Amino acid sequence: MEKDLEACIRLLGLDKKREYVNELSRGVVTYETFYHLYRKFGKSFLLAFKNIDKKNSSRIVIYDKEKGLRLSLSTYLGTHAEYIVIPDAPYCGCMSRYPTAIIRRKICPHIVGFCLDYILKEITEIYFEEESLEILTRIYKAMLK
Repeated sequence: MEKDLEACIRLLGLDKKREYVNELSRGVVTYETFYHLYRKFGKSFLLAFKNIDKKNSSRIVIYDKEKGLRLSLSTYLGTHAEYIVIPDAPYCGCMSRYPTAIIRRKICPHIVGFCLDYILKEITEIYFEEESLEILTRIYKAMLK
């Protein structure tokens, strides 16, 4: 998970501004931090900032004890849908709706929001063990019949 934190810090342009990261991790958004992020992301930052306390970010973690594997999937709840977010790429599922965003490498409000939530420690984590996931899959398939 430390990899995601570093990716978010880099993505937000805070890698050389660690004091901003320290403030954010304590839940403090100063004028300097706000202005830095606004200059970098504009409207995307304002949309993300508006949703800061709404717990829109989540991480689904699937753990296989037997194999010692851990898989995680990060999501951000936007206005129209819940999108898969990969801050290290950076990628958001909404980009499939707006292919020009990928070409221009425009960062959407969902990625900015997820990264802010990550630094602010506002992410809901949902854990599944592999056995319980198999049971949920069987229940889901039975419901479709």
